[in-house]
Amino acid sequence: MYGQLGIGEDFKIAWEPQHISKLKDEKIVSVSTGTAHAMALSIDGRVFGWGSNDKHQLGFPEKNLKCFNPTEFKGSQFAMVFCAFNASAGITKSKRLFLWGDNEKGQLGMDPQFGAQIKNPTMV
Repeated sequence: MYGQLGIGEDFKIAWEPQHISKLKDEKIVSVSTGTAHAMALSIDGRVFGWGSNDKHQLGFPEKNLKCFNPTEFKGSQFAMVFCAFNASAGITKSKRLFLWGDNEKGQLGMDPQFGAQIKNPTMV
């Protein structure tokens, strides 16, 4: 519905595993999923995101509501990435924690007056 399958089309349900062709040349070491978004981490620390970005949970500053194909997230090299309901987190190779996405109720550990939506990864 929001492109969270990452296969370039808007499917509501896929009954069988789907191959994500945009990642065919990447060595993916982990994948994490939120409610309507997903992120994959490559062996070299690059992050790819797809699905909904309505709360900036993909870390893309422009508010594209749907991202049907994995799109590389530019920035730090990460060792781990995690997706939650409408937010995401990443730990860099230098052990720094970054958070982004929905912060309406302070769920990212930041005062909501700082921003209801954290558009870019922010170190905490």
